[in-house]
Amino acid sequence: MRWALAAAVLLAVAAPAADAQLYRWRDPETGSVKLSSIPPPWYGRGVSNGPHVDMIMQGKAVDPMSRPAAPVAGGDGALPAPRMLPQPPDATREQLIAAVVDGLRLREQFQGWLPSVSEALERSAAATRVGEPAREALRNVARAAFRADRLEAYFLKSFSAEIGDDDLRAVIELEQAPLARRVGAIEAARGRRLAADPQQVAAAEARAGPERRAIAEAIEQAAQGADLMAASLAGAAAALALASPEDSRTRTAEVLQQSRAEIEPLLRRAFVGAVLYLYEPLTDAELRELLALQKRPAVARLNRAIGLGYAATAQQSLSEFLAGAQPIVATARR
Repeated sequence: MRWALAAAVLLAVAAPAADAQLYRWRDPETGSVKLSSIPPPWYGRGVSNGPHVDMIMQGKAVDPMSRPAAPVAGGDGALPAPRMLPQPPDATREQLIAAVVDGLRLREQFQGWLPSVSEALERSAAATRVGEPAREALRNVARAAFRADRLEAYFLKSFSAEIGDDDLRAVIELEQAPLARRVGAIEAARGRRLAADPQQVAAAEARAGPERRAIAEAIEQAAQGADLMAASLAGAAAALALASPEDSRTRTAEVLQQSRAEIEPLLRRAFVGAVLYLYEPLTDAELRELLALQKRPAVARLNRAIGLGYAATAQQSLSEFLAGAQPIVATARR
């Protein structure tokens, strides 16, 4: 089971505003079709309270009030393989960490960092009119600082210092349970769909009733979801503060801390939305069982170690990038 949903949720947060959904329904009095970027008052409260509403996303109409009947991995009676492979009693610490890290799909997550940084870098270079030679030099610095294997090494150094063997064994054992194996298969399948179309979160939120939303919010609190997502922001903030002139570091750190405080409620909402989409095939009872798993002490300590690992990774990689990029930018602006 992927205890940290940060990667999938960040993809949802990054969905461009240009892809915002529209709402379509037929006026019962005039028979005319209404189309608006603002949902009607009865939207999300049940079809019986108003005309049926279609959501238009990326030019396609979807029914926001119907629960999808798409097949789910593991739903054919066959139990999916566990995300984390069981380890023998004499397994070394390195083997335990490797089993957990493989289950987190860490390398897959870090492979997405460089494309994101490169895209932001290109936008910044274009806005500041940095010439092509300097751009290529910056690309090379980014490729070195954000290589997936280096990011993984930074993460492992912090993660392994924060987690004990008993917690690693407990989490690996939890992964063998039928629900955890089913959840792992669901995450793998629906996570790819979410990455391809982050707007699906909005449709899942519309389908969720108050009780299901409450469970999703409880899962976010238990999983420290917003904290996990903000961890990389904290690491980036630390790196940027260190890169600032010495006489302005304190002020820079204060501004960055304030920005993080302002964005955390948005991260929390995004995490809850991703939970509602990713785990939609689960029943309410299964979702409550998942919540109970998240409250296990070993899982809570694992989540904390993951958050600290992300923060350390962001700080180290961004510090390296800034150290290499600053001389290039300074020369290009002369």
